[in-house]
Amino acid sequence: MAQYTDITEISRLTGISVTTLRRGAHSGRFPHIRLNNIPRGKLLFDLQAVEQVLGTEAQASMHSKEEAKK
Repeated sequence: MAQYTDITEISRLTGISVTTLRRGAHSGRFPHIRLNNIPRGKLLFDLQAVEQVLGTEAQASMHSKEEAKK
């Protein structure tokens, strides 16, 4: 079961700035929920989901660098 954490704590745990997390939430990059489901509601993130996105992006980046070397 997902455990949701506020944006400040996710920023501290991942080293990603609050601004980047907000932009990533808005663009759909980072899965999130809004408290009370209102447009200005507090953003909450599941740390495991954010880490999974970052891991996937890191793998894709490494793969593209390897392909560029060929």
